[in-house]
Amino acid sequence: MTKVGSVIKMKKVFNFQKRSVTMNTGKVYKTKQRECILECIRKKADAYITIQQLSEELEKQNQKVGLTTIYRTLDKLEQEKAIARINIDGVGGTCYRYL
Repeated sequence: MTKVGSVIKMKKVFNFQKRSVTMNTGKVYKTKQRECILECIRKKADAYITIQQLSEELEKQNQKVGLTTIYRTLDKLEQEKAIARINIDGVGGTCYRYL
């Protein structure tokens, strides 16, 4: 720690490299937001859904899930082969479908 005026500054606040290693251990974290997102996609299993449609559906269910969380969760679900991603011309965004 160093003192600058009346403010104490930390030289090393957080080890981001260590955190990324522990978060990428292959564990699946079952959060409320993740389960809500997955459930919305399951309900629309017969069709593709965009992030905008997913966000609107979550809002209708009074689930507060940020767009960043939706993007990250969809990326993880795709890596886990739980959903498929496809770009469809004229739709206006990437579409996702439950597998």
